[in-house]
Amino acid sequence: MLPISLGLPIITTKLAKKSSFLIDRENVLLISPNDPDALARGIEELLNNERLINYIATNVRGLAEKTSWENIRNEWKNIYSQLLT
Repeated sequence: MLPISLGLPIITTKLAKKSSFLIDRENVLLISPNDPDALARGIEELLNNERLINYIATNVRGLAEKTSWENIRNEWKNIYSQLLT
C-alpha cells in the first residue's frame, strides 16, 4: 500500500476479473500475469514516458486521499478471493 500513499506509479498484473479501483493507465499500469516480458515492457514504458508516470502517480495519490485503507483492503480481499475460485 505504500506506493499508493506516496503517489508512485504502480505496475500490477490483471489479477481480477473486475476491480472497482484499478483502472489501467488511469491509476495503475496493468500487465498480463505470468509474463516477464510484459513486466519488462511496462517498466520500460514508464521509464520512457514521464507524462504517463506523472499522470498515474497523480491519480493514485488522489485515490489514496479519497479512499480509506479499509476499502482498499476489502478490494484486495475481493481480488484474491476471485483468484481462488
